[in-house]
Amino acid sequence: MEQNHNNSNMPPAKPAKPVKPRVEYSPHKRTLVAQAYRDGLSQKAIALKFNVSPGSVWGIARRYQEQSSARSKKRTGRPPALGPHEKRRILRAIMMDPFISPAQLLVDCGLSCSRATLTRYLHQEGIPEMRSRLQRSTA
Repeated sequence: MEQNHNNSNMPPAKPAKPVKPRVEYSPHKRTLVAQAYRDGLSQKAIALKFNVSPGSVWGIARRYQEQSSARSKKRTGRPPALGPHEKRRILRAIMMDPFISPAQLLVDCGLSCSRATLTRYLHQEGIPEMRSRLQRSTA
């Protein structure tokens, strides 16, 4: 007997449900939820009262117990290319020579970041990209 491998007899696939984004509740709201949970209210009652999901009630209560605080944990991630020491070094070098070029700043300050990162930082600090007057007159 030959099997029919044609999928025309199968019903169409259901569209996937949209994924809800994770909600981060304020520390104040998390404290209120944890307190209500500790006071013995049911998860459903707390969820309705504070407009959170029952699963969130359980998670907030569990984390509050583990951390003994409602504060958010520090996020992990890539460290900044320019730390506070490098930033102070850059500003000090610019104070000594206001017309120093970004390329020379990289060398003089011993920075390991790219020139684009340096110029972005200078722009954020409101420091225009300076080139020496000698370079401008010969260009």
